Amino acid sequence: YALRHSAAVITDAAAIRDELQQRYGKQLAALHVVPIGVRLPPPDKTTTTPPAGRVLYLAKLMPYKGQRQAIEAWRVLQEQYPQESVGLTLTLQGYANDDAFMAELTAAIQRLPNPDAVKIRPYIKDVSLAELYADADLLLFLSAYEGFGLPVIEAQAHGVPVVASDLPVLREVGGEAAVYV
Repeated sequence: YALRHSAAVITDAAAIRDELQQRYGKQLAALHVVPIGVRLPPPDKTTTTPPAGRVLYLAKLMPYKGQRQAIEAWRVLQEQYPQESVGLTLTLQGYANDDAFMAELTAAIQRLPNPDAVKIRPYIKDVSLAELYADADLLLFLSAYEGFGLPVIEAQAHGVPVVASDLPVLREVGGEAAVYV
């Protein structure tokens, strides 16, 4: 109702604009894209410590956000490349309010060949984005649907490489600087 009766609709991504046009067609008024941006201090790259293989998955812990797929990918990595996966860690960090989904994730982690390599950390309001990304060598973001994909642009702003779902909105945000799967 709101979309059909609005004088204008503003979205933060061209991919969402296109989805709205496809879904609602001529029923919509003018559609405008106003991208979200981030302005962060440049990352401190003075350290000479080699990457330790710390993979961060920063998203609300929900079924469509792709944490199941990340754990499954980690299982394949550990089983098919046991020597190469030594020392690699995956941290799933985000707000959780679905107890059944959390139990499912925890059980999937316990079935891994090396369950200690995967941790679930809750959202912590006193930790800054800079601190989260400073502890990451890679951002993994396998969401099935996004309206914008803010973690992708945040990671890039902090100099952290990104592997993300091959979604139009994530390609729009991450550009050629991310790897899409």
